[in-house]
Amino acid sequence: MTHSIQVQSTHTKTQQSAASLKTQAGSPKPDILKGYVLCARISPYSPFNVVVDDEDINDEVFQKEKVKWQLIEVDDFLEDLLDWIGEQPRNSVNRTLMMQDLFMLNAWEYRYIWSSIETNLYVAPSLQPERFNEICQEVLKANRTH
Repeated sequence: MTHSIQVQSTHTKTQQSAASLKTQAGSPKPDILKGYVLCARISPYSPFNVVVDDEDINDEVFQKEKVKWQLIEVDDFLEDLLDWIGEQPRNSVNRTLMMQDLFMLNAWEYRYIWSSIETNLYVAPSLQPERFNEICQEVLKANRTH
């Protein structure tokens, strides 16, 4: 018995095969999944929940800060950054950091990325696939223990 794993791209709405990852009877072996990036997205339907690897994540995981990350939609976040930049004094350090983030994130071609709630650290699926997967696993674990 073989299984194919389907991966939904995190920056488009299309589905694509992940190099037809196949295994013998059962779940995929970790070494086979080395290049596999878990899917993280925001549901397009109300209440707009975060979904990681097809599992709806309870909002309390993020509201109660059980993880130090939030999934953001890059385009919406860029609009927020523009607003925040406009509110900052012209030569402030915060404004400079936000401008750097704006230019960096504007160049990325991802729809969803993980953003640290403590710093201005961002993790994109194909730029840092191992870290992206680690965060997805943290979120899934927090959701299951909730």
